[in-house]
Amino acid sequence: MKRIGFNALFDRLGEADVGFAADAALLDGKEVEIKGYLSPAHDGKGPVALVSSPGVCPDCSAAPVPAIQLPGFMAPTIAGGRVVRLRGCI
Repeated sequence: MKRIGFNALFDRLGEADVGFAADAALLDGKEVEIKGYLSPAHDGKGPVALVSSPGVCPDCSAAPVPAIQLPGFMAPTIAGGRVVRLRGCI
């Protein structure tokens, strides 16, 4: 298992042209651990996303926000503003 940050998956964080990092493909199929903040869907029924900053919403932000969609992820309580660590395969 490899610990990574958002900078391992995304280039140009904080810029309008944020995109996937070239080396992100090297993580395909690998088990990783990443820290971030949970951002729930507005209706509470859609997917939860992991974002790099607390309180950021990928749907509402004026600038592109790097987000990792977590399909099927169920959190009993969204840990608002608290960092979480997630493990899984990319």
